[in-house]
Amino acid sequence: MGDGYGTYIKIDNTKIKENTIINIGDSFLIFSYQIYINYENDNKENTHKTLYLKIYNGEREFQPIILGKDKELYTIGRSENSDITIKDEMLSRINCFIYFKNGIWNIQDGNQEGEYSTNGTWLYAFEDTEITDNMIFKSNKFNFCCKFSSNFK
Repeated sequence: MGDGYGTYIKIDNTKIKENTIINIGDSFLIFSYQIYINYENDNKENTHKTLYLKIYNGEREFQPIILGKDKELYTIGRSENSDITIKDEMLSRINCFIYFKNGIWNIQDGNQEGEYSTNGTWLYAFEDTEITDNMIFKSNKFNFCCKFSSNFK
């Protein structure tokens, strides 16, 4: 798993907010929103939020990608069959996918068949987060799993 400063929470599925940072393998995904206007027919109904994605992998910075102009689901992984391919041996073939549902962009670990990625999808904890039972988080090179118990000794 990639090293990064700060605390990252392992996710199954989460809403993508402005400036969300996701760590997968040795790569970091940074998201922001833009308004996309289809100027072809002046119809305001063709105006919608698109997702702007910037990928960093080690010393390499990818060209920005605009998601949502032509489809509402994108896979990310090391496979050439992924919509977004990142050459990172720490990634699963399909590590995660991004999808648009009910007006919200989301990111989910694994593939659409419900198989989780090997090394996970990690959300940077940039705001206060409630600790839940079985929550897994990492800080630098250390992973932690939270277990609630009433039997402290």
